[in-house]
Amino acid sequence: MDIDELTELVKGKVFFEGAYKNTLEDVEEVREILKASYKHNEFPYYSEFEHSWNMLRENSSHNIIEREQVESNPLNSFLYLIESGLYPPPELLIVIASCFRAHMISGGKTNLSEDFFGKDKQFDHCMNVSKITKYMDFELKWVIDKKESLQAVAERYLLEYSEKDNNSFGENTDVESFLRGYRRWKEDLKKQKY
Repeated sequence: MDIDELTELVKGKVFFEGAYKNTLEDVEEVREILKASYKHNEFPYYSEFEHSWNMLRENSSHNIIEREQVESNPLNSFLYLIESGLYPPPELLIVIASCFRAHMISGGKTNLSEDFFGKDKQFDHCMNVSKITKYMDFELKWVIDKKESLQAVAERYLLEYSEKDNNSFGENTDVESFLRGYRRWKEDLKKQKY
């Protein structure tokens, strides 16, 4: 990429305005901008990231991934790398930060999920923590070592939570719906989805 192409590409994308989205295409574009900025010694913001990455690769005893290993969902890649104790490449950091920046610029008026994934899309690894916690609570405190039927235990459990006005399963959760959700949770647990 020559300096004119670099200038044209950078001119249209202002990181501080949340210009980059959670896409592999944007990660690849930022990677090319970083490399070209470093090569031409232009755009200090980008070239410093690249300089730091190169120093890290050369001098670190930590595990460094190949930059092209970023998968199609940059947020997923970011989380995986952090949880694995690996340094994310700078283009991934810039894209993820840009998504958060877009949310901050909106004053929190946008949906964070939409800022990361676009309208009508969801992160396929999101989970309803309150429901999972309730199913776990039901399992550990109510079901284990009970002599009654699961149906009877579920009825008592739902009655107690509705009396506490803590019905996180929905306004009118009936016992059968609750037990279907509980069984799905148990199956997902066996498949290690959580």
